Amino acid sequence: MTQQQAPPTEYAGAHEADVPYGVEEEYEVEPALGGAHDFRPSRQRQAGWVAAVLGFVFLAGFPYFAYLFTTAGRSYTSLMLFALIFAIAATGLNIAAGYTGMLSLGHAAFMAAGGFVMMQFGNVVNPWIAVVFALVWGALMGLLMAAFSVHLKGFYLSIVTFLAGAVIPFLTIQVMPLFGGDALGDVSEMRRLAGVILGNGDQPDFFFNAGESADKRFYFFVVCCLFLCLGITTALVRSSLGRAWMAIRDSDIAARACGIAIYRYRLLSFTISATLAAFAGVLYSQNPNVTGLQEGTFSFFLSFTLVFFVLFGGLGTIAGPVIGAVALGFLAEMFFGWNVSLAGYEVIQPVNQQPGATGIILGLLLIVNMVLAPNGVMGMGHDLKSWWDRRQALRGLPARRPVPPSITEIDRLPRPTTTFEALGGRPLLELRSVSKDFGGLRAVDNLDIVIAPGTIHSLIGPNGSGKTTTINLVTGFYKPTEGRVHFQGGDVTEEESHRRAHRGMTRTFQNLQVFRDMTVVQNVMVGLQPKLSHARSFVPAGNKAILRRAFGLLDYVGLSKKAFESASSLAYAEQRRLEIARALAADPDLLLLDEPAAGMNPAETHELTDLILDIRAHGITVLLIEHHMDLVMRLSDWITVLDYGAKIAEGTPEQVQANPKVIEAYLGAEAGV
Repeated sequence: MTQQQAPPTEYAGAHEADVPYGVEEEYEVEPALGGAHDFRPSRQRQAGWVAAVLGFVFLAGFPYFAYLFTTAGRSYTSLMLFALIFAIAATGLNIAAGYTGMLSLGHAAFMAAGGFVMMQFGNVVNPWIAVVFALVWGALMGLLMAAFSVHLKGFYLSIVTFLAGAVIPFLTIQVMPLFGGDALGDVSEMRRLAGVILGNGDQPDFFFNAGESADKRFYFFVVCCLFLCLGITTALVRSSLGRAWMAIRDSDIAARACGIAIYRYRLLSFTISATLAAFAGVLYSQNPNVTGLQEGTFSFFLSFTLVFFVLFGGLGTIAGPVIGAVALGFLAEMFFGWNVSLAGYEVIQPVNQQPGATGIILGLLLIVNMVLAPNGVMGMGHDLKSWWDRRQALRGLPARRPVPPSITEIDRLPRPTTTFEALGGRPLLELRSVSKDFGGLRAVDNLDIVIAPGTIHSLIGPNGSGKTTTINLVTGFYKPTEGRVHFQGGDVTEEESHRRAHRGMTRTFQNLQVFRDMTVVQNVMVGLQPKLSHARSFVPAGNKAILRRAFGLLDYVGLSKKAFESASSLAYAEQRRLEIARALAADPDLLLLDEPAAGMNPAETHELTDLILDIRAHGITVLLIEHHMDLVMRLSDWITVLDYGAKIAEGTPEQVQANPKVIEAYLGAEAGV
């Protein structure tokens, strides 16, 4: 092994003073509701508000239409009431499944938790206080289930939630009496929420007699609760918290690199989801048409039904769960006569009820839905809009795009967090005798690397030499078997990857890791996560400072004209530049690029070379893995060469090119191909 030489410590480029963005700036919030983009043209935003208002008017006025134009107004109103309660539960499920990618098959259990607590404490304390108890218990049950399951993925997560769906109702029934709650059973004597159901005694309302007025008032209350839940969901989804959830859903690996604590964010998502479902259970227990709650009231079939509502309406959309609940919970019920327990009257059943008909009809509807509209009803609307935009483009009419924000040079340029003076002459990154074993294979063997600030330090070697493993060790995706990792003078060996991103260490990936179901600008806004405090994570996404910074970085890498397009629509080289812009959003001191030029043509590679040089010129240190030797030799201040996980040489590009071991292991082999 060659004698180790010290890498260069001087940095020729000018270093701009660190200007932390958004520290003292007030948040300016744009009103927004639903839709594909955080920042939309005025017409689309207005259309969203109009749709929300029309939906509220339709649902709130439904009892009047039902009584005026049908002979079974009370039946239809009660069916819609059940559908809206289930819509609230489905909205909660949609937060976990649609926005964070955690499909729960036992979500009716949280409805049971809320409903059982409300019923058991309704006569013990004030019903409004009982609502608080029910929501807290539902949140605790959601937190408990999430703590043991959200680290799982896919099939395993679904199975755990399915099994927990049987445990939570039983646990609630057993625990609540210990706190003074009544036993389950008849709810007819349970005290109701004052002012919601009984209203002004027996005074009838317009079009309604006394009994019907009580039902109607509760119906209006549920409609208001539904839109309150939708408003809360919209605010969460459109905040940086919501973007973090969607990033986890699309790529939890890239989300970790952006400074997102995966487990913590999943835990929060599932807890909020469970709380909304518990609230739906509270409303279910308060429904005047419900005569009693039993363990079988919130069955596995109801959990699957909630999943069907979300899938039918559109997974990961605000309005989707409501559309699915109304379509399947009301319209299908009205036409096919599924089992819904209504007190004191019968539901009109145009189709005779047959054994197993419910499952057959629901299954057929979902098969048709998955074949014709795999993204649900809302997905069909999005596809229709895309078709219309293409049609307009063929006619020479440009598609409407959001108006870009006004940006300054500070918004546009990279800016590292730590100055060279703050390091006091210390190296930015040190790997000290680092090794990594995978079973009996040693991928990295006793590796020492010193990276000086303000340099481009390249890591080269044949395929399988341990380069990407080294990057993963540096960024915390792997923990070393032996050795230590020091960054900015501190030992970060045991720190998680998201914590290292907060310290100023960001990366791109050998295999592209963009958030494909998010817009280009949203991808970069996710990269800003390490710059936001926990409190600001809940601020709606209309924050102009965040948008300006994200848009400025897109302009820096040449993607500003495609800021509001889907990331999946970008060309390969553009997605590479998007990854770089997202990594720069955290204002890193060290940027790790894993084969950024892979798959690029010569012109694109030349543009990438200029971009990396400019990033270095702004004071950001670069650790580069690359197989393009001409690019490496042009860019690098210092090169480390690996072979079979061990360092065989390092030095300047000229020294490395002349090293016999490098020629034999890497450059010579490549030249002979």
